[in-house]
Amino acid sequence: MFRTPVVFASQFSLCFKLWRNCAGLLLVLSVLAATSGCTGDFKSLPSVSSMDSEDVPIGNLSGSVHGGQAPIWNSHVYLMKATTGGYGLASLSMLKATGGNTTADTTVLGTTANPAYYVTSDGTGNWNITGDYTCSYNTSNPALSDQLYMLSLNGNTWFLPGTPPTGGAMNPAIGLMAVLGQCPSNGTFAGHLNYIIMNEVSTVAAGYALAGFATNSSTISSGSSTQSMQGLANAMANADQLYDIQNRLNSSTHEARTVTPAGNGVVPYKTIDTLANILAACINAVGGTACGTLSTYGGGYSDTASNLIWIAQHPAANISNLYALQASYVQFADSLTTKPNDFSVGITYSSTALSSPVGISIDASGNAFVSSSGQTASISKFSPLGVLATGFPVGTAASSYNEIDTSGNVWATTTSNVMEYSNSGTLIAGSPYTDGGAFASAIGITSDGSGNTYVANTAGTNGAIVNFAPNGNFIKISGSGTNPTYTTLSSTNLFLGTISQNNYSQPTYVAADQADYFWSTLTATNQIARIGPTGTAVFRGAVGSLNAPTAVALDSANNGWTTWNGSNAVTKTTSTGSSTTYTGAGLNGPKGVAIDGANNVFAANSVGTVSEGTSAGAAVTVPASGTGGTTGYAAQSTLGTTTGIAVDISGNVWTTNNSTSTLTEFIGLGVPVVTPLAAFTGIASNSLGNKP
Repeated sequence: MFRTPVVFASQFSLCFKLWRNCAGLLLVLSVLAATSGCTGDFKSLPSVSSMDSEDVPIGNLSGSVHGGQAPIWNSHVYLMKATTGGYGLASLSMLKATGGNTTADTTVLGTTANPAYYVTSDGTGNWNITGDYTCSYNTSNPALSDQLYMLSLNGNTWFLPGTPPTGGAMNPAIGLMAVLGQCPSNGTFAGHLNYIIMNEVSTVAAGYALAGFATNSSTISSGSSTQSMQGLANAMANADQLYDIQNRLNSSTHEARTVTPAGNGVVPYKTIDTLANILAACINAVGGTACGTLSTYGGGYSDTASNLIWIAQHPAANISNLYALQASYVQFADSLTTKPNDFSVGITYSSTALSSPVGISIDASGNAFVSSSGQTASISKFSPLGVLATGFPVGTAASSYNEIDTSGNVWATTTSNVMEYSNSGTLIAGSPYTDGGAFASAIGITSDGSGNTYVANTAGTNGAIVNFAPNGNFIKISGSGTNPTYTTLSSTNLFLGTISQNNYSQPTYVAADQADYFWSTLTATNQIARIGPTGTAVFRGAVGSLNAPTAVALDSANNGWTTWNGSNAVTKTTSTGSSTTYTGAGLNGPKGVAIDGANNVFAANSVGTVSEGTSAGAAVTVPASGTGGTTGYAAQSTLGTTTGIAVDISGNVWTTNNSTSTLTEFIGLGVPVVTPLAAFTGIASNSLGNKP
């Protein structure tokens, strides 16, 4: 796609990036006066499509546009709709000439044949839309409704007040955004939004939330599938988690939220305000140096909003150069006072339902299911905004991991059985599934596209892999030879007796691939295995001297990615068993692993960090700022012991933080990916590691 994350440093050395979100105490605001704009010769924006002329006019929509705390005069304010026909398509301009105060743009976003209309901000930064057009609300599935945002381009920040204002100069590098989100049920935002404050902070919130769907500020789109549009809707809603465009809480400072609207999550407001200050350095500073620096180290785009989107997609790049811009124009005082290790933005959620959480999986709508190992009611469902769902948590025993099957049911392992619940938390008839008491420690679990659910029972000589087949039979996978033995058993005699000399002892984690084979890590023998549906082991063996294999995940090429907790390594193994090992650059006790929609690989480190690399193995230049490199990036202090990890349909990366009993959502860190994984395994689907 558009995103180029930190990639593998060499064939045998992986350059990973570690993400850190920041929170701190509220500081006293200090406001500096606005100065002049800037210019630069950067990448241009594409033209956009416009609404059909038969749309019906609706009421007023008002707001203001500011650079820091200073108004922007003569800014061109557009009402935009994200498109849904495919990734990389231009956004749709919503305004027409019928409003009376609109102006036709035929050179920046529009053409002579297809103008893109805008309204203009006055000397106080205020703007008023009277010629916008009705948006579409989908009654049967609200997530498929139109998704809208405001875009402000160009403007004058260095002028003399008056009627009209005078002096100053237009700054073509100005680009600001504010997310409106899902179209209301009556087809207009009029009456739903009192007043919209658009500034650098609203731009950061928009850019990070929409990073998985954006190419630049005027090119934001999803795929045409229902799941992709749901992911876009979730992303739009996430922008409000970071910034209140009506400034009901921070009416005087216009800064980032400190907590989410539901009060369930801590927002890294200092990081967000720092990014806003970096943009303000271009928008309001004297001369063009700041704009040139921002463009050079922010993607090379012509406007600040597009460069911010690039930063959101590359949050470990050019940290020193970008952070230095903040010093030239601090408008939002609740910002970082030291250079960060990266510019990732992670919301950390707390809930009484979380108690030493371990496993996490994502359903088709972007909800996160979390297994807690520290309490009996251990299966929890969180919305894409981190809110605990009604009726949860559920369960009767502490749980390690969970998986969502093709029907949307959630399966969870406990020490003595396997639980199966509907997506809404109802216990499925026949669950919990037991094995006559021989289960000693069920841990890893996976489902495939044919309806099989595989469970790893890891305890000693009783260890084996159990397949809950779609015909209701239970299949024991064990044995001492090259190939495992499949034995069909009923639920009443499953696993009775001792399996001696079992080469499949202590299987810990399992994952299904696109051929409906399953992969397993074998802790007792420090091996990984790929086993076919008929019982044939394609391969089983060690990878060099690596030890303590933990999780395994599959990419779109059917490569199995394994984390090795005892060796600070990640391996990529082909479907025929050829492995490549990546080490160094921040991997530290890796446990969980996940793949996003561009086959980027994310590893959860037990020291409280998240590492990322690509599957390509290409070389990368380590940032010269001193962050990153062979010593890795600084630990994420708020995560604690990071265990489970998953990527959702909006491109957000979720982690379970075992020691702090919290859940973190890194906004826009990855590329949207199809979920649940089980629905996209199997030869017929063949969609693992792809965008929805």
